[in-house]
Amino acid sequence: MAVKWKKIEKNIYQSIENPRKYKVVLYFGRDERNKLISSSKVIEGNLADARKLLKLHEADQVKQMAQKPVKVTIQELVDNWNTTIGDVQNVETTQTSTRNLQRHMLDYFGNIRVDKLNTSLIRKYMVYLRKEKGLSAKTVNKHRTHFHTLFDYMISEEEVYGVYKNPVDAIKPYPVEEFDHEIYSPEEAKELLIALRASGRYALEIAVNLAFWCGCRREETCALEWPDVDMENREIKICQVRTTAKGTIVERKSTKNKEIRTVGIPAWLYDCLQLVKERQQEMKALLQGEYFTERDFVFCHDNGKPWNPNSLSNQYKDFLKKNGFKHIRYHDLRHTNLSMLMTRMSAVDVAKIGGHKQVSTTTDIYGHSFDDSVERGAETMDEIMGVVLKKEGER
Repeated sequence: MAVKWKKIEKNIYQSIENPRKYKVVLYFGRDERNKLISSSKVIEGNLADARKLLKLHEADQVKQMAQKPVKVTIQELVDNWNTTIGDVQNVETTQTSTRNLQRHMLDYFGNIRVDKLNTSLIRKYMVYLRKEKGLSAKTVNKHRTHFHTLFDYMISEEEVYGVYKNPVDAIKPYPVEEFDHEIYSPEEAKELLIALRASGRYALEIAVNLAFWCGCRREETCALEWPDVDMENREIKICQVRTTAKGTIVERKSTKNKEIRTVGIPAWLYDCLQLVKERQQEMKALLQGEYFTERDFVFCHDNGKPWNPNSLSNQYKDFLKKNGFKHIRYHDLRHTNLSMLMTRMSAVDVAKIGGHKQVSTTTDIYGHSFDDSVERGAETMDEIMGVVLKKEGER
C-alpha cells in the first residue's frame, strides 16, 4: 500500500497514516536536458528533524558538495564497511563474530537499499531476533550496536549514502538479564583438584589449575608459554591468547583487553607447574628431535604440540561427567577464582588480577557470589567499637 503524504511546507511532507514519518525532497541541480534532478529522503522523527535534514542538504548545495546519493544496497554497505573498517581495525575473532551478525541481517532484510532502512524496520528486526530466533537480550543488543556502527559510517560519508541521521539512536538497548554463571564452593573446587592430581592427566590438570588459581581465560591458558612463568618470584605474566575463528587457530600477542597483567602463583599451582615441567622434560628426552614440537607451551600434549582450545573444553567437560562433578563451564573456574578473591580483597585489586578495565564489571559479576556481607558488617562494627562478646552463661 502506497504511503499518502500531505505537504507541510516547502520540500517537506508528512505521512497521513504516521505523523512521525516525514519525506524531504532534495534537489541536486539539472541534468543535460535541463531537467531537475531530485531525490526524496524518508525519516522518522519530528518536523525539526526534517527541517534539519533539508538545511544540511541546502548548505551542501551552497558549498557545491551536494551529490545525488547512489542507491546502495545493504550488501554493498556491508562489503564497503568490512573493506574499509572491519577488516582493517578488528582482530580475526572480532571479524568472525561481526560477519555472523551481518549474515543474520542480510538473511532478514535481503538486498534492501539502505535508504529504505528506518527505525521501525530495525526495531522489528530486533523483535524478530528476540522472539522468533530466541536470542538473548545481550546478543540482540550486539545487532543493534552493529547497525548503529553501520549508520555512523554512512553519515561520515553522507555524499555517498545520503544519510544525515542515525535511525538507531531512537532505539533503546534491551535490558540485559543478570549475568548467569555457576561456580564451585571451596570444598567442591578442592575435590576437583585432588581428583585431577590422582588421574595423572598432567595437561588437563595444569589447564584447570591456571583457570582456578589465576583466573586465566581459556584463550590465555592455551597461549601461556614457559618464558612468561617466573618460578623464582612465583609470578605469571599473561600477555597473549590462542583461540579459534572459523575453525582456524588464531594466535595474538595481546589479551582480550589488550593489557598485560601479572598474577601470583599459589602453592598448589606452584607444585602443579613443577610436575608438568618435569613431565614435559621427560617426554622431550624420550621423543627427541622431530617427534617433539619445540613451542614451549605450558599447556600442551606429551609431544609438545599445543592443544586445540575447543578440545580443552570438551575434555574438561568429559572429566567432570565421568567423575561425578557438578558441571560448570571451564570459564566458570575463572569466575570461581575471582568470586573467592572478592571475599578477602578489594574490588580494585580483584579487577587488576582479572584483567577488567572497569571495577564495576568486577563488582557486578562477583560482588555477591559468596555474599556474607551482612555478617561481616556486624563483626567489623563490633571490632571497630571494641565490643567484646561474652561467652554463653556470662552476665
